[in-house]
Amino acid sequence: MGANTILRAQCFIGRGAQVGEDCVFHSRVAVREGCIIGDRVVMQDGAVVGSDGFGFAPGEEGYTKIPQVGI
Repeated sequence: MGANTILRAQCFIGRGAQVGEDCVFHSRVAVREGCIIGDRVVMQDGAVVGSDGFGFAPGEEGYTKIPQVGI
């Protein structure tokens, strides 16, 4: 957690996540495990970083989920 970073009510920072300096996370922000947030970031209420994505590809038998991996 960087210097001068403010976390409002009910924020969650997962194991191994990194948060830079001078950030403001409003209520209920979640930064999931292993994510990296830079300096001077403002996150609005309820934002989630690192959750499962919405990647799907159409195929002959319907949609196939595309793994959302990496940083």
